[in-house]
Amino acid sequence: MQTCFKTRTVQKALESLLSTTFEDLRELRSLLMQNREENSMLASRFEESEQKHSIELEKSHSENLTMRKKLEEMQSKQNDYERDIGEQTSLLANHLQSMRLSSEQYEQVVYQDIRLREALQDSINTKEEQLLKAEIKISQKDFQIQEAQQKCSQLTDELHHVNDLLQAAQNEITERTNTVTSLQVTVSKLELEKRSLKEMVKKLEEEYANSMTHYEEALHTLKSKTADSLLELILMVSESNELVKCFEQTEVNLKMSLIKTELEIESVKGREKDLSQRITELKNEELAKSHQLNELSTLIENYKIENDKLKIEVKNGAKAFKELEEAYKTLDTTLMQTLQKHEELKENLASLQMRCKEQETTLAMENIKAAEQTAYVDKLVKKVEGLENEEVKLRAKLQETKKQAEFKNTKVEALESQLQERLRLVEELEDKVRINDSEKEEIQNSARENLELVARKDAENAQLTERLQLAEAERMAAVKRNDEIRAELLYAMEQQQQEMDKLLRLKDRELEGLRSNLATQQNDSEKNAKRTEKKIAESGTQIEKLIKQLKECTQEKRELSKQLNMKTQRMNKLEKENVQKANILQENTETLASLREELDNLRQNKKELDEKVSAQEMELQKLKKIEQEFESFRHQVIENSPPASTQLPVEIETFVQQTPKSPLLSQKLNHLNLLKTPQNTPKGILKRPGSECKRRRVLLVSPARSPTPPPRAETADYDVIDLDSEPEPQSRPITPKIRRTPLVGGRMPLQTRNSNLRKTPGSHTKGPADVKRREEISTEGASWFDSDPIFGLTTEN
Repeated sequence: MQTCFKTRTVQKALESLLSTTFEDLRELRSLLMQNREENSMLASRFEESEQKHSIELEKSHSENLTMRKKLEEMQSKQNDYERDIGEQTSLLANHLQSMRLSSEQYEQVVYQDIRLREALQDSINTKEEQLLKAEIKISQKDFQIQEAQQKCSQLTDELHHVNDLLQAAQNEITERTNTVTSLQVTVSKLELEKRSLKEMVKKLEEEYANSMTHYEEALHTLKSKTADSLLELILMVSESNELVKCFEQTEVNLKMSLIKTELEIESVKGREKDLSQRITELKNEELAKSHQLNELSTLIENYKIENDKLKIEVKNGAKAFKELEEAYKTLDTTLMQTLQKHEELKENLASLQMRCKEQETTLAMENIKAAEQTAYVDKLVKKVEGLENEEVKLRAKLQETKKQAEFKNTKVEALESQLQERLRLVEELEDKVRINDSEKEEIQNSARENLELVARKDAENAQLTERLQLAEAERMAAVKRNDEIRAELLYAMEQQQQEMDKLLRLKDRELEGLRSNLATQQNDSEKNAKRTEKKIAESGTQIEKLIKQLKECTQEKRELSKQLNMKTQRMNKLEKENVQKANILQENTETLASLREELDNLRQNKKELDEKVSAQEMELQKLKKIEQEFESFRHQVIENSPPASTQLPVEIETFVQQTPKSPLLSQKLNHLNLLKTPQNTPKGILKRPGSECKRRRVLLVSPARSPTPPPRAETADYDVIDLDSEPEPQSRPITPKIRRTPLVGGRMPLQTRNSNLRKTPGSHTKGPADVKRREEISTEGASWFDSDPIFGLTTEN
């Protein structure tokens, strides 16, 4: 009952909470709708105010632009008037300067003509001197070429001496070839001896074969090289014998002559280089002279053309002079009138200048005021732009608040759906309700802040409108001032135009006076022109003379160039001959050096072969000694060896590992069957005094009963013996004690101890030997079978 009562109370409390939450949500919805409507109204009002403000700003900008354009037009007009005055004054000054410059240029042309004549005479004199110097240099070069020819003849004589040396070297080479043939004969003898030794030792055969192959290859290469070198030398000698005669001198004199020839060749090469450089310098000088002549010819042609032009200009000047005389008469009449008017205009100019200065001061003041107004307008524009930026920011904030409100509306709708769906989760709903309360408070606070911001913006807009009205009033006042200034400027411009007309009249009178001065100057210029014509005629005759002299110089230059070409061709031929002779000398020296190197190599090879032959002879002597010792030892062994019936074999394993003499014996040794002696011997045999069973054990050998024995690899031990090395001293003697029979009792292992061995009384010598006695004997002296490895007899060839 208590639980049911608790659940009912909880349900009622939850229902009351849900009802209150729903009511609060409805109230929030209504408030949000109201806030949205208010925000939309505020936004519309704000947009309208912005549009009005933008329209007013555009109007103010357009008016400012029109004012600025008008001011610029006024300033441009003033500048145009000032430019016209300056241009007219500059035209008059330029005209006067041009007249002065024309007279000065005419005088300069005459002075330049005189200078050119002097320069041409100087250049002609210098060229004549240069031609004389060139002829002297050419004669010097001819003398040097003759000296070079003499030295070349000396070099040919020295080349003959070199060819004689080559013949002597050829004779030495023939002698050395004879020595090589003798060496070949000795080598053939050595080959025969080595072939006889090959049958005894395989190792010596291999070494000897390798050495012989290397030696034969070296001989073949040496033969081919010597044959080629001999053929080349024979060809060189056959060519040189046609040109050279035999002169005998010692090797010391030849070396000294070679050194001298090399030094002289180097000196000749240096002189040839100097001559080639001088020739190139002369060629360059000739080219420069030809260029100068071409330039002079072009200058002469240009002067002729200029003379023609001057004549035409003199004729035109005479015609113009007549016209100026007529104008001079008219100008004299007007000069007096212009002088009177000029004095009056000076007085008017002084008064006008004073007025202009006053107007300029007033204009400067007005320009300063206009600049201040423009600066003030710019400040206002900047403020308006700042306010526009603030409005943009506020709009962005309003849009963000709208987005937040919409986002919160979506949240409220989601909460309603969650409340309907999740009635069971009461605790979660209570938390969400609390969250909604906090959000509601935040929304209310944000709405209040937005309202405050809107009120502030309205106040700022009102202030801006007041400022704009003040700016418009100031603008209207400035427009009125500009109109007044414009009227004053127009009046001043009319007065200035009248004054300018007066000034132009005065300047026309001045021009007439200047024309009279020009007439006098033209008379003087005609006189000068006649003088210049006479001088030009004289210069023409002189130029013709110079042209004739130039033609003669060109002919002489061509002849000199032909002579130079002939001499250069001779020099080139001599250079080629010198180069060929130097190449022949180098080839001869190279062949001599190569032949000497080959001879040195042959001597070294001969020494090496002699050393090898001596070493091989020593080895052969050692082998002969060893063979003699072995034969003597073998003879002693054969003489002193006991009968085969008393000898027992070595251990079977070591005996099998040795290479057998025949395959059947190897099979028998690989498959031995040791048969023990019978345990029970018959009494009749034991009663005999000298039976063999009492003396030794019998080993009966029989082949294996298996029909096909398995294959077995035969191993063979090979020992390498160093023939040059002396045998080391051993503890036991090299040769065994021949008089003692070999004992094998210590070597054979006792497989089975025979307990039935009986000894006859009193017969110690006839019975089998004791084991102890045999072991003592084996330790005393080595068996003669152990001496086989010393002589290399463990393996059979």
